[in-house]
Amino acid sequence: MNTNVFTRDLDYELFKYFRNYSEVNFVDNQLKQSKTTEYEGKTLRLIKDKKLALVSGTENIPDGVLLKKGNDALPFASSANFSFKGFEKFSQDSSSLVNESDFIQTEKSIEHGKALLDRLSNLKEFSDFSYSMTLWSAKEAIRIGNSSFNEKEFDRSHSGFYLLTKRVMPDDILILYFVSHKFIDVSEIDSWLSEIDFNRTLELSKNIVTLDTGKYPTIFHPDALMSMLISLVKGLSMKSVYEKISPIKDKLNQPIFDERITIIDDPTYAKGTKRALFDDEGVPCSKKKIVEDGVLKYFLTDLEYATKCGVEPTGNGFKESIINDSKLMGAQPSIWATNLDLHALNDGPSVEDMIKDIKNGIFIHDCPDSWMGNIVSGDMSGNITQGYKIENGKLTGRVKNKRYSGNIYNLLGSQLVTISNEAKMAANGADKLPYIMSNDVSIT
Repeated sequence: MNTNVFTRDLDYELFKYFRNYSEVNFVDNQLKQSKTTEYEGKTLRLIKDKKLALVSGTENIPDGVLLKKGNDALPFASSANFSFKGFEKFSQDSSSLVNESDFIQTEKSIEHGKALLDRLSNLKEFSDFSYSMTLWSAKEAIRIGNSSFNEKEFDRSHSGFYLLTKRVMPDDILILYFVSHKFIDVSEIDSWLSEIDFNRTLELSKNIVTLDTGKYPTIFHPDALMSMLISLVKGLSMKSVYEKISPIKDKLNQPIFDERITIIDDPTYAKGTKRALFDDEGVPCSKKKIVEDGVLKYFLTDLEYATKCGVEPTGNGFKESIINDSKLMGAQPSIWATNLDLHALNDGPSVEDMIKDIKNGIFIHDCPDSWMGNIVSGDMSGNITQGYKIENGKLTGRVKNKRYSGNIYNLLGSQLVTISNEAKMAANGADKLPYIMSNDVSIT
């Protein structure tokens, strides 16, 4: 950072971001491409006369030029009720959150991909399926300095692959996704396929069954629960509280869920893709129970809404993209959680026992558009892209063209039946979540 340009009399923040991303793509069982991309940029936020300007550019833009762009933008900038000054306490040491196991050479990725696809191609009972996959490895570096503290930084990494299986029939197109946020050795392929119940999932998915419109006992897979929790995060946002649109705005230290629900926002989770030392405003991140035994303990906030509401910032201001894992450099930070951990129930049932307890219901594995409802209120409605009918304690086949609807505060509250005794990493690579069962879920 050029201290001759960014002096302490300025009210500013300079955010720098570096990302190296490599991927290998296989399409229909064949290697298609491998590529590596790099991005390095920076964003200046400048406050003057209660105006907040934001300008961004690539790393090679001189700081003086960026500062001039910021000053030029001030007359057209949005209002600001906060300052980057007075936060000397947020100064901290730089550190690394990189996992060395995330760095896999391209040749190794190709070897892994070919070995897995060869193994799948030899499954004669699924010879009518084709397979595509992407293996990736990414490293990020986040650097930030402002009027209160000198530049600090941390770097992190993540890697993994996703496998797409496809079966095209005259009356049905079946697409299933399987995700791993770690590379598996060639010797581990069979154990991984067993762990994700690959064969049974494909066999069940081939069998299409009907499910009448109605209300059913429903088991939500961790991937489905992951999508649902976006609604909760919006309700926990201090922005929603300030705007008086959060249904839990007056519920601090009061029950909002069943007493079996405990949820932690955990930026320290070593396996989580959203691990962080500080947020994208330089506020240190900390592990915190946002819900404990069903009781709301924390709202999440950034600098802007912490100032508006007269509370301390919680380290949850991020320039996150919901499309991928990169940063939105031209955007103001928004309020997001880091890695969410919804506790499994130590004395709870296994998912198999949960299925056995249902006479007529549904198992929802994936509903990626759950956030399409009025999510701040907790209302959700989503397409069931992967769901299975339960009859007399057994999964019997895949349901098609169905939606579920419900409210997160009811599904984890009065409608909650039980929570599994195991938790899994969800598809986003950040959230560690159990299976949950809720009653009277509307299926249309």
